[in-house]
Amino acid sequence: MTVDPFGTEALRRAVTEAWAASPARFREDANAEEDHARGHYRDRVVVELAQNAADAATRAGEPGYLRLELRTDERVLLASSTGAPLDAAGVVSLAGLRASAKRDDARTVGRFGVGFAAVRSVADDVSLTSRTGGGVAFSLARTRETLTRLAAQHPALAAEVAARGDALPVLRLPFPAPWPAEAETSRSESPEHPDREHPDREHPEPEHPEPPAPETIARLVLRDDAAAAEVRRQLDALDDALLVALPGLARVDVVVDGAARTLADVEDRWHVVRASGDLPRGLLADAPVEQRGSWSVAWALPRQGGSPVARVLHAPTPTDEPVTLPALLVASLPVDPGRRHVVPGPLADHVVAQAGALAVELARVLAAAGGHPLALVPTGLPAGVLDGALRAAVVAALAQAPLLAAPTGLPVRPVDATFVPGPVGQDVAVVEVLAAGTADLVVLPSAHAAAARTCGVGVLDLADAVAALPAGGGPSRWRAAYDAFAPWATDPQVTEALAAVPVPLADGRTAYGARGVVVPTGAAATTPDDGGPDLAALGVRAVHPDAAHPLLERLGARAADAFDLLAGVDPAGLPADAVLALVAAAVRDRPGADASRYPFRLGEIEVGTDDGTVALRECALPGTWAADVLDLDLVPEALVDRHGPAALRAAGAHDGLDVYTVRDVVTADAAPDLGGDDASPAGWLDGWSDYLEALADAVGPGVPVGDLDAVADLDAATALGPVLTRVASDQAARRALLTEVRAPGRGAGEPGHAPSYTAWWLRDALGAPFAMPGHDVPLVPRAPAWLPALDADVLRAVGGVASLADLDADAWTLVLDDLPDVGTAVEPGLARHVWAGLDGARRVDVDRLPAVHGDACVVVEHERLAVAEAPCWAQVRPVVPAAPGRGDALARALDVPLLDGTGLDRGAGDGSAADGSAADVVTTGTASDEVPLDPRVLAALGDVPATWTAHDELVVEGVEVEWWVSGRGTGARVDATTLAGAAQGLAHAAGRFEDRHRVLALLEDPASAGADVLLGAWASPQPR
Repeated sequence: MTVDPFGTEALRRAVTEAWAASPARFREDANAEEDHARGHYRDRVVVELAQNAADAATRAGEPGYLRLELRTDERVLLASSTGAPLDAAGVVSLAGLRASAKRDDARTVGRFGVGFAAVRSVADDVSLTSRTGGGVAFSLARTRETLTRLAAQHPALAAEVAARGDALPVLRLPFPAPWPAEAETSRSESPEHPDREHPDREHPEPEHPEPPAPETIARLVLRDDAAAAEVRRQLDALDDALLVALPGLARVDVVVDGAARTLADVEDRWHVVRASGDLPRGLLADAPVEQRGSWSVAWALPRQGGSPVARVLHAPTPTDEPVTLPALLVASLPVDPGRRHVVPGPLADHVVAQAGALAVELARVLAAAGGHPLALVPTGLPAGVLDGALRAAVVAALAQAPLLAAPTGLPVRPVDATFVPGPVGQDVAVVEVLAAGTADLVVLPSAHAAAARTCGVGVLDLADAVAALPAGGGPSRWRAAYDAFAPWATDPQVTEALAAVPVPLADGRTAYGARGVVVPTGAAATTPDDGGPDLAALGVRAVHPDAAHPLLERLGARAADAFDLLAGVDPAGLPADAVLALVAAAVRDRPGADASRYPFRLGEIEVGTDDGTVALRECALPGTWAADVLDLDLVPEALVDRHGPAALRAAGAHDGLDVYTVRDVVTADAAPDLGGDDASPAGWLDGWSDYLEALADAVGPGVPVGDLDAVADLDAATALGPVLTRVASDQAARRALLTEVRAPGRGAGEPGHAPSYTAWWLRDALGAPFAMPGHDVPLVPRAPAWLPALDADVLRAVGGVASLADLDADAWTLVLDDLPDVGTAVEPGLARHVWAGLDGARRVDVDRLPAVHGDACVVVEHERLAVAEAPCWAQVRPVVPAAPGRGDALARALDVPLLDGTGLDRGAGDGSAADGSAADVVTTGTASDEVPLDPRVLAALGDVPATWTAHDELVVEGVEVEWWVSGRGTGARVDATTLAGAAQGLAHAAGRFEDRHRVLALLEDPASAGADVLLGAWASPQPR
């Protein structure tokens, strides 16, 4: 016999009496159950069973356990749970319409008393039984049987029942039910977990302890296969969201045909925050009577490996309200009876505001777990009115909460914070630097940039953040700042933004931007206190040594050692010690650098000597060759001790003979100021302007001749002997002496060259030219007696000559000035020395020269001179003799005519020159005769014509001559008025004018020709 502890018979009687009295009431109850089962709760049977289990556990004050088992072959769903057992109030609620027994318990979820109606969507036979309290059953068959008996007595009700078919109000008629027999079977056959991995989770489920024995079992006999499939779909959809929404449940086992999975330990996989409170009375004025007076909100966010959930509102069971926030929201928002949509109004607004406030706590939890608090900020567009309200509440709450971490370690509200966009703004070290100039600057990953802007975080361009940096803090602070920026130096946008970064300078000032700033290296980076140069005193915009960093070079600063810095130092007006200290640092950095590589203007450093203040270039180092030989002031010993001889030498002080290099020299032209200024080496070379004039005379005016080396301070020598010895032995000075200046494109030996400045100056000082020791050169004085022993190359360079042929154009001018006046007879030997020396000269300016005229040698003015290769011309006018083939070059060198026409013009008879150079020869007196040479004479002479022409008179250019020749060799024509004249003509024709006396002897005595030939063997081994 079935026990009826809940008085179900009385409950049925009350209902059936109401139906019998009012068939309309029957129809209302049937319609309401149908609406709930097939409408609002059509797909919620599993969730509603879970909610009832959660409420039972909450009422019992213990963690809830629920087992949901589907046996598809039997079409049975069993929901076994722990917690408070079914009681009479619960049974009344189950059999009532919208009459929940849980309305006074704020901890429970059930609200309207209709959730259990969801079982009717899949089952016609349902029982709910507690182990200790009894149970009830709801059955379509038993309900139909009851109604059939009742309808027989009440025709009006019968008509309504007949019209309903199977759509009867089954849940209004409870029947007593025993504890189901399969409950024990199900527990004893608890399945293994072959499917240990949840399909929605990456990690396998942990092992769980044996579940407790159930207190209550709901048994649903499913209507058909479609109902079984729907239940299975709902079971498969269960996930962690169920436990978040129903905190009364600690564990849910889901078993389908023996395959089980477990939902438990949800807060190990989710960040969960919860809050609750009482609703203000004013908000309940328009709420339903059974609306509870409290609110509750929970936010949940999966931890790593947690299961994602569908983004809908849970209130607490899933609704149809979309929520685009990146977290699960469970909130006691007012919903319609179908529990699918939120009822708008002040009550909903209040709960939404509480949800926004609680989101702040979830953000803190997320941040503490290593996430970012702004990950909760929604992006995109809202999905509905409620979603828009929730988003606004969450954003407003997050924006005002101190969630973001500043470099100071203090939390910052998003509305107060700013961030630098891009990867550089995510560099903590960079942000710490920039925070010195921008309060509340935070590091913000680019993935949250949009969320940050939504919450009011300001965006600050990197360049503006750099510009806001305060200049103070000391050099070391800035080096640390550059360390932070250095990894980004390859990003053009970052380097551009750093264009105005503060740079502390050595002089205490601050430069804004690295461009134009110097980063000292080597000895220049040493502070004055440690023996380094005082760059501040020199006006160098140098980075402070403690702030020097490679980044500054990437930003435009120039790395420079002391030697490099000297290029930008103008000693004028600067402290001499400061400049010399920089030079000394350069010498330490580059000990092997030649002094000539240092800026020339350093020699303008003014130093105090015993004779006053002078330029360092006018000083010699004490105890050196220069101090002994050159008339220069001495560098003070204190200055030498302070900076060292090497530094003073590099700056311009002398210890020997210095060689200056004058760059890009151009020979003199009509332009003024040819000597240069004192800042140029040319300004310190004695007679430089005159030398440029001499170069112009030699190679032409305005001709670029490149860089020229010159030995300096020759005019300061107290004696030239030591200077010459030094020049000869010093490699650089010797090279400066011996290297000639040549016009562009001219090679050695070609016209267009001149002596070096050093050679030019020394020649003038020595009175060159002079005869080299061991040589006696006509018209040239002997070498000075004090002249030291010098090698031949040096002697020639300073003006020594071994013969007149060694003279250059300038020397010829000097030598020829010593000739006697015009018309004065000259010793033939001297004249021949002059002519031999001029042979091969390039260009000589002369106003007079020795010339042959007839048998005399006299000095003749330039205007009357001519060059002749044929000696017959000497009978006509003063000529300078030239060897055959050399006349043209000599005539060009002397700038005089070349007399090369020697042929007789038989057609002319006036004795005038036919072409200005060739002479007309006129015969007068008796007729001319062809005189044949004796064969013996012809054989002895060789290359001569076989005849000569005898005249009683020959006249050339109005001058009577003794002989004349036209041509050479056997084809020559020889004219003469005497036998001696014929001998001279024949000798010239043969090219052996020196044999003229021999030829005359042969002409006078042809018989002697044989002996002459024999004796000639000693003169030439080969016969002529």
